[in-house]
Amino acid sequence: MVPVNDKPLIIDLIVKFQADVILIVQRYLGSLNHSLLSFELLKAKNLNLKGIILNGIEDEYSERAIQNFSNVTVLKRVKNMNICYKESISTEGNSLILV
Repeated sequence: MVPVNDKPLIIDLIVKFQADVILIVQRYLGSLNHSLLSFELLKAKNLNLKGIILNGIEDEYSERAIQNFSNVTVLKRVKNMNICYKESISTEGNSLILV
């Protein structure tokens, strides 16, 4: 629910363009609520969640909980990316383009 400017939110643009979504999720206990609420909002708006990128220090509990409660595909695991560029997450010829 990130604002673009004074009026629309990113979710508004995703809905308008019916864009596929790749969600970047932090891996720590406090992020579970944020992640699960984001999944529910995407589902409520009938948006296509292609998968998630797990960001941060490995945390088996939170990763397992996110997967158990969301049934979402994990596309990539990265450590502490503050800024996400497509070059930062491409691997072995498989690149993800983040819009």
